[in-house]
Amino acid sequence: MRRMSEREATPELPEGTYTLSQLGLELQSSLRQLYPGVWLVGEAQRPSQSGAGHLYLELVEKGRRDDVRARFAAVIFRRDLQRIVRQLKRHDLEIRGGQQLRCYVEIDFYPPRGSLQLVVRDVDAVFALGDLERRRRETLAALERDGLLDRNRALTLSMVPLRIGLVTSRGSAAAEDFLATLRASGLPFVVHLAAVSVQGARAELEVTRAVRRLAAEHEGGRRPLDLLALVRGGGSRSDLAVFDARQVAEAIATAPLPVLTGLGHEIDVSVADRVAHLARKTPTSLAEFLVQRCLVVVQQLETLRRELARSAEAALATARREVRQSEDRLRRCGATLRHRDEELTSLRRRMMRAAERSLAGRSRRLGRVAERMAAPAQRRVRAGGRQLDERGRSLARVALSRLETVGVALEARRRLIRQLDPVNVLARGFSITRDAQGRALRAADGIERGAVLRTELARGALRSIVEQCGSAAGPTETAPEPSQRSLSLVDAAREDSREP
Repeated sequence: MRRMSEREATPELPEGTYTLSQLGLELQSSLRQLYPGVWLVGEAQRPSQSGAGHLYLELVEKGRRDDVRARFAAVIFRRDLQRIVRQLKRHDLEIRGGQQLRCYVEIDFYPPRGSLQLVVRDVDAVFALGDLERRRRETLAALERDGLLDRNRALTLSMVPLRIGLVTSRGSAAAEDFLATLRASGLPFVVHLAAVSVQGARAELEVTRAVRRLAAEHEGGRRPLDLLALVRGGGSRSDLAVFDARQVAEAIATAPLPVLTGLGHEIDVSVADRVAHLARKTPTSLAEFLVQRCLVVVQQLETLRRELARSAEAALATARREVRQSEDRLRRCGATLRHRDEELTSLRRRMMRAAERSLAGRSRRLGRVAERMAAPAQRRVRAGGRQLDERGRSLARVALSRLETVGVALEARRRLIRQLDPVNVLARGFSITRDAQGRALRAADGIERGAVLRTELARGALRSIVEQCGSAAGPTETAPEPSQRSLSLVDAAREDSREP
């Protein structure tokens, strides 16, 4: 056996001991004997072609919740790859990530890396076609179940869709054809490009995000749009798998504005075409549809403009005729008015002459009446003047008599006031005594001993302190003058004679 010969080559190892290379070679030989070649199904992931022309990928089996249940590294060597690619192209297919493949493989173990890999020798193209169709039908059924299949189609497309959000690959032939058709129309289209990959591993995610971003910008008012256009050029049937993806279809169906597609495939209809508001076969045909839709409105507007112009011209012609008729009537009215004006002028002159004659006659009559009334009036005026002079002289005599009587009375009162003036009273020997509060004293009652009094004389004043106070004179005392009670004064001081 091969194992025994390898043991004999390494006699230094204990009995039953393998080297790593021996184990690797035995595994390689055993796997080739047990599995000389098998058909298996798996999802292709991360396909990548090397510089030598080999295609490296992973084959994955997923569960119901997309959890990975098994994963194997796989390789398609260059010669096998060239043959497989030719077979797939006959069915309009190619190997791409996320695609279910039925492969004929050999199981190989590579001892230097200790890795197990599957060597793909053939791919079942018929199975690939059936898997794409199965997934497409499942997606359509799910969209119909969720009420999304005809949702975008129910939206209203603008009659003049000039503001377009374009989702496509930057610089692609599809983008150039679409934009060139719009530019050639001469209409003022405004196109906002969202550049994405339309094939490859990231195409599905990029297309979904671009559609949702443009829809959100439109809905938020940042970038108002009339529609979204999703276009790409021609390609294989498997290239359309991106547009059969459920998340791309959901993004199109739930967009708040119409989404139109032109995916460049003359035969097949993708799920994106099915849920879109409108689908055209190519980007050019989609652009032509938009141009024609705008031109229809332009033509309608032009027709309406002509009809309005004709209506306006007819109305103007009618108005001109009416104006001319009105001018004729005005001219006739002008002649009538001039005739009536001449009649009024003549009548005014006659009335003026009649009024002047009437006024002249009445003026003469008034003059005669005035002459007759002037003499009696002058006599009455002169008599009234004499009466007024007499009454004036009488009033003057009475007034003078009254003034003399009043003057005598005023003089008598002036003498009385002069006699009663306090200064004159003090000059006759009287005095005024006040207490500390400035109140004039009329009796000795209530005056206490030691009280300070102020006595005002005709000339000057005295300040006194009460030493003794009595209400009447004693039997041995000489009675005071009738106008005073007796007071004993001590410490009298003459004050400034200028005080009042």
